[in-house]
Amino acid sequence: SRPPRSQTPDQGSSRPGVRIGLVCMMRDPPALRTWLRHYADTLRVERFYILADDSPGLVDALRRSPHASRIEVSESSGEKRHYHRLKDRQAAHISEAIPRAREAGLTHLLHVDDDEIVYCHEGTPSLHAFLASHMAAEDLHMRNLEALAPPSAAGGDDTDPFASCYAFRHTPRDYCAYI
Repeated sequence: SRPPRSQTPDQGSSRPGVRIGLVCMMRDPPALRTWLRHYADTLRVERFYILADDSPGLVDALRRSPHASRIEVSESSGEKRHYHRLKDRQAAHISEAIPRAREAGLTHLLHVDDDEIVYCHEGTPSLHAFLASHMAAEDLHMRNLEALAPPSAAGGDDTDPFASCYAFRHTPRDYCAYI
């Protein structure tokens, strides 16, 4: 049986019973403040399970953020960027977060990368309604669009790529993975 789902103003969902968490492995996120603000304030994520992967200063930045009370952060370091080992660490992090999310009474756990934003073109209530109608689903998959950041955003300056992207790839075979 599921634990009771209490609602507080900080955790308020637009749909009764929907409580969202987010799990992510981060390495030098491109726009941490924008990313956290979007998920915490717009999508109403109640709990973040973040693995700071070889990112000096990231743990401190997360603990100083306005959303620190919602963030559980752990650290890994000394790992070279090897795609298969990265996937294994990411899978282990997700597996560790699932029981903690259940214990916290969360109904859904999003897995997104630190360079990804879930955008709900019909608004956050539509996402919550969709999740409420799929409470028994073991997993759900969303089709994504890959943003094409302008050169200034990709160049490492202070440009926020979430605010500056204007074009998107919509054919998954055209997406690119990078390490």
